[in-house]
Amino acid sequence: MLEAINNIRASTDASRLRYSSELNAAAFTHARDMSLQNRPWHFGSDRSSPVTRVARAGYEGELIGENIAESFEVPLDILGAWLTEEEARQNILDPQARKMGIGWKQDSDGRIWWVMLVGT
Repeated sequence: MLEAINNIRASTDASRLRYSSELNAAAFTHARDMSLQNRPWHFGSDRSSPVTRVARAGYEGELIGENIAESFEVPLDILGAWLTEEEARQNILDPQARKMGIGWKQDSDGRIWWVMLVGT
């Protein structure tokens, strides 16, 4: 997914993103939590916000945004869907973004809960 995002960002003159282990950890934790809650939304079962979760994971940069999804689709299909949503697209293409994290949790029925975090 990172390579595809960087190819898209290159067409807008935005710099390449790099994975952040802290953002990956926060994204994975929230994907698992969305699965447990059985709903895609930006707040955790403990009422945590994306900002709270990335801070808990030790991320020291500024959070730009969080994209979420629930689907049975592969990563590039999810990326395509995010690119059609204005806020998600802005998160992906934000010129200030330097790092990203991605996390997912697949349920036994095949459904996948996706979280992408983008930060400075």
